[in-house]
Amino acid sequence: VTGVQTCALPICILLLSMIASCSAFASSWKVSYQNDEMRGTSQKLAYATSDNLVNFEFPYNGGSRLGIMIASANTKLGEGEKPDGLPIIRAMLFIDKGQFQCNPYNDCHISVKFDNGEIQSFPMEEASAGRADAILVSDSDEFINNLKKHKTLIIEAEFYRAGNKQFKFNLDDFPDR
Repeated sequence: VTGVQTCALPICILLLSMIASCSAFASSWKVSYQNDEMRGTSQKLAYATSDNLVNFEFPYNGGSRLGIMIASANTKLGEGEKPDGLPIIRAMLFIDKGQFQCNPYNDCHISVKFDNGEIQSFPMEEASAGRADAILVSDSDEFINNLKKHKTLIIEAEFYRAGNKQFKFNLDDFPDR
């Protein structure tokens, strides 16, 4: 892989918005590729939504799902290289209806449990100024390595005026095993 660049956050945020609007039901992992013809770069993206719905108060009532999106860097591919081989380096969470309680003034983290293991804490950071429906996993490498090794995941995150909520994921068809 040549010419590795960091993940284009505005593209990830745009894709999150599209994915969140389409996540009316739980899904297995979906993989897509973003090609930037002007710059000659490609990016691999994969996402899944939680198996369960969580109910929030108005105006977010009606059931919400948590989504996980993972992405490679925007990368200039070498001769004959395919984007499906790009390594995943970044993880992000999004909620289709609701707001994460994550800002620079509080201890922003999620609690996770892979399979029947110990509960772990992962620090999070704001995805973009002013956005409350998406957060980035600060230690994406460790989080992604755990996604590759396990079959199930429970994520607990704090939400604005709703406290902690838990979401379940089946990882059997994780795309980067």
